Amino acid sequence: MGKTIHQFVAEPFTNEIGQTVNPGDRVAYVTKGYRVHTGKGWFAGVFKDKIGNVVLTRVQGIRSEKPVKTGKMISYQSTRYNYETRKNEPYTYEYPETVMVSCEPHGTTVLQCHRLFKIEE
Repeated sequence: MGKTIHQFVAEPFTNEIGQTVNPGDRVAYVTKGYRVHTGKGWFAGVFKDKIGNVVLTRVQGIRSEKPVKTGKMISYQSTRYNYETRKNEPYTYEYPETVMVSCEPHGTTVLQCHRLFKIEE
């Protein structure tokens, strides 16, 4: 048995509150996995099955953040238990410092529950 391939179509979509969202419109979306996530992007279109039913919606231009190392090392003083001497001894941990940097909108996401809403900015 083969896998069903859905066809992508750049056409308007009417969401659950009655808004008609056209391709290229600015939207806010809600996804749910291990946690609920919200974001903003641009509506790209829908995926349809062989019958013509909308099965997925696509949002593009997703902003993301990534950690970037600054080149500095951060020292952290702690204690650890030494089993030979049976005492806590001081110990210094070092790890690289990172900052979160916002990336240009480049990603896409596919929404299974079609939770997207047209916004005006």
